[in-house]
Amino acid sequence: MGFHPMEYDKEKLKSILIEHTIPGQEIKLIASRDGLHLTSHGLREEEEDTFSAMCATMFGAGETAFYATDRDSIRYAMILSKNSKLYLFGAGEQMLVAVMVAAGTPEKSVLSIMEKMAGDVVKLGIE
Repeated sequence: MGFHPMEYDKEKLKSILIEHTIPGQEIKLIASRDGLHLTSHGLREEEEDTFSAMCATMFGAGETAFYATDRDSIRYAMILSKNSKLYLFGAGEQMLVAVMVAAGTPEKSVLSIMEKMAGDVVKLGIE
């Protein structure tokens, strides 16, 4: 049973992005684990599909690498550039939360808020 776009309320997902502010935030995204863009803040419309697909791909690749070596499932993935950090956080079996912040943003505050965001997504019962 795959994810179906009609199973979610875009306004409720958008409210999760608005409600949770992260210091240094540049982009916030909620996507399906198979890369379907659901809602975001900070992306241009023409960036949404590619960004969503690549975030899902990177998170999925991290999970696969851990499973292949008999490790526990990953909690989050982080990609670092000179000026930004991208965090990818699973939100249940079907969803993914991604946040890009300025490179100097403390990791602890980002992860704390992302955990709350992921919990709110799971509470919507989209699974």
